[in-house]
Amino acid sequence: MRLKKLHIYFFILFLPIASMLSADYLFARQSGGQRNLSIDEYANRIFFSNIFIKAKTSKKECYVGEPFVVEYELYVNDKIILTEVLDEKTPEFNDALVEEEDIGALRYTYESIRGEVFRKALIRKYVVIPTKEGEFEIPTISLKINASLEYSPEFPTDEKYYSRINTYTSEKIQINAKPILEKDVSFIGAVGNFQVKSMTLNDTVIVNKNFEYIIEIVGIGNLYLINAPKLKLPDYLQIAGEANVIDSINIKNGISGKRTFIYTLKSLKEGKNLIPEQLLKYFDPKKRKLVSLKTQPHSIEALNIEDIKQINSTDNENNGYLSWIFAILGLLSLSTLIFLLRKMNVSGNTESFNQELNTQSKKGIADEIRNFSSSNRELVLDFLFKSITETLLIELNLKKEELSVEKIRRKMIDKKFDQEFIGKVINYLNELKRLRFYKIDEELDIEYLKEIGIEIIERIEK
Repeated sequence: MRLKKLHIYFFILFLPIASMLSADYLFARQSGGQRNLSIDEYANRIFFSNIFIKAKTSKKECYVGEPFVVEYELYVNDKIILTEVLDEKTPEFNDALVEEEDIGALRYTYESIRGEVFRKALIRKYVVIPTKEGEFEIPTISLKINASLEYSPEFPTDEKYYSRINTYTSEKIQINAKPILEKDVSFIGAVGNFQVKSMTLNDTVIVNKNFEYIIEIVGIGNLYLINAPKLKLPDYLQIAGEANVIDSINIKNGISGKRTFIYTLKSLKEGKNLIPEQLLKYFDPKKRKLVSLKTQPHSIEALNIEDIKQINSTDNENNGYLSWIFAILGLLSLSTLIFLLRKMNVSGNTESFNQELNTQSKKGIADEIRNFSSSNRELVLDFLFKSITETLLIELNLKKEELSVEKIRRKMIDKKFDQEFIGKVINYLNELKRLRFYKIDEELDIEYLKEIGIEIIERIEK
């Protein structure tokens, strides 16, 4: 995939129109007109002097464990057409930890070399951490490239371009990896610039039960090679197993981020426990010396399981009383809120609504329903329900306290209404109650409800 990617980018980025090379640029002639070099020999000389790869490092020397950046750049004379990359041999690093940085899309810039214009592009970038002292060799990278030269019009040939496939390899370079001499037991292998933080997830733990103690090391440097600090703990605290390691690391012109060590500890005694400060050291290559860091101490309370049960029992009892109090207060608050909301929703329409109800007997309740319009869902449902009940009170000679299903059914039977219509009235009333009082969030067909209400009222009023 990487090779294919390079093919595409090189084809796009390195395809300017080549300027013509003169005949004497392609040939070296003696005074008698004889050729000194063959076409192929002289063309190779031109290709290899005008296409090359440079390896560059961010440091000329470093300490063992100190990260540095290695970049490989391809240079192509602007007179040469670079057609495609046929093969690539990536560098192989020894005695080092290596991370390749994602350089994204290839970009080119221009640089003047020997009075000639060259295009250049970064093709590979690595962050390298040497693990062995002494001369450290930066390995080569090779590209097999198909490139072309444009012939001079003076050259007697029918072909326009002269193409060659060659392999171009970067030169080997070396840097010196120096040893870190002043090491001690507190040195955690960190080389760079770092800070430390520690924490516990709980201030209270249970005796003989595991809990977590965390150390975070944040900074710039060889985070991957940092060892877990060796804890110094009192006898009443024990470590269970090795520390778990979690990395959050960014590769960009070096290595930065955070390495987290999670220790599993166990308290062997009840009461106040102290996790003392921990001393750890890293090597700062700029200061050329070890730098000490300390974590903060942590005080925790270790409880027996029986103490926990007793505390929980007391808390549960208290929580029981509090739960009843909060439940009562909650119900009172909810009732008050519902009352206020209902009052607010209908207060703006109360006067006109009451006027409509009071004039229903004069104008006809069915006509009032036809002419009634509102976007307030609750107001429409209230109006329909009260219109039906008002009609039942008037036409069936019922009292307000008699507006029950059985009373309505009995009165309608006495008035000789058929069972199907009686069921329809009862179902309509129940549906309006459900929609009004249970506040169900569903789409309503208000016009359909109004049509059924009008139909019921007009039949009852006959």
